[in-house]
Amino acid sequence: MVIYLDVYFFINFLADALLLKLVQKSMGQMRKNRWILLGAAVGGGGACCLLLCRGHQFWEMAGCLLLAMLMCWVSFGWKNGKTFLRELLVLYGFGLLLGGALGAIATRWPYGIVKEAAQRHTGYLPLAVWLAAVFGCYGVLRLFMKLYGEYRIRPQKLKVTIVWGDRRWELTGIVDTGNTLRNPGSGEPVIVVQKDILESEGLDSFLMASGGEVAAGLCVIPYQAVGKKSGVLLGFRPDYVMVGNRRNVNTVVALTDQVFDTEEDYQVLLHPDLTNDV
Repeated sequence: MVIYLDVYFFINFLADALLLKLVQKSMGQMRKNRWILLGAAVGGGGACCLLLCRGHQFWEMAGCLLLAMLMCWVSFGWKNGKTFLRELLVLYGFGLLLGGALGAIATRWPYGIVKEAAQRHTGYLPLAVWLAAVFGCYGVLRLFMKLYGEYRIRPQKLKVTIVWGDRRWELTGIVDTGNTLRNPGSGEPVIVVQKDILESEGLDSFLMASGGEVAAGLCVIPYQAVGKKSGVLLGFRPDYVMVGNRRNVNTVVALTDQVFDTEEDYQVLLHPDLTNDV
């Protein structure tokens, strides 16, 4: 069999670049495109090296796994083991979808052309058809991700109950995936509540009446808003926060002067960690 390494590298480089781009979009990664292209180049070069293992199933599988891990590390860096594993699984998932689509197209292509393409080791299909198929599959997957993303971002309203001493506030909240606020001292997740809502329901009078008894529960939460200067929010540690049917004890409530969307009728931005099991 004649193997054209330049063509083989190009095919794998292009496929890996598209797959890594899909992973980047689906995982919300902010890495620049040059890292994606570098990871794809590593994938293309590694695929050429793996030709040396052809016929040795174990080494081929081990090499493919190590290569996928290296591609994810180069493209997205290392944050933690859980995120890295998710990136790896998403990469394999998109790879299976792309490979399955190309295989399905190949079974419906004239046998003679497929055989010739295979002999030249350009894949199942002639290069031009292969490129069209890859970009077509990429477009379909991106469209699916867009439609699914629009479905996911529809805010799900949840009942939120904040209990602090003899005070009880019944509010409505939505999950804010951009809320990564935590108490810098203890790491407790932070929910953000409209200050005027709690004030209208007696927060100020409660603080004045309680005096030093609640002072220990007050804290300051630093934040960095996109496109704005950093700042701090006044917060307090309630006895507990109920989100749906889930009771959260170690939670901080931060107060903001910002008025949330009145049309959607919610007053709380929830931390994602508080809704994983709701």
